[in-house]
Amino acid sequence: MARLKQRGPYRTDQRQAIARLERRRQALGVSLEDLAARSGVRLRRLYRIRADHHAFPRDIKALTYALRTIERERAVEQEAMGS
Repeated sequence: MARLKQRGPYRTDQRQAIARLERRRQALGVSLEDLAARSGVRLRRLYRIRADHHAFPRDIKALTYALRTIERERAVEQEAMGS
């Protein structure tokens, strides 16, 4: 009889990824409310992610994408102001 593969945790420990996102968020000066709105991740979930250090991969991707988008928008704004 074949053995079933052991499943990993439903929500993996994402301490390093969450710490990177938090440093990036703070460096950009983005509030948690703004990040939640831009990423589509509910604010309550964002608080829980930060407290528990567990997150679904889709949440990490959404938060990363939102911060990257904010960063790019600001770069475009600065470029336009400088020209």
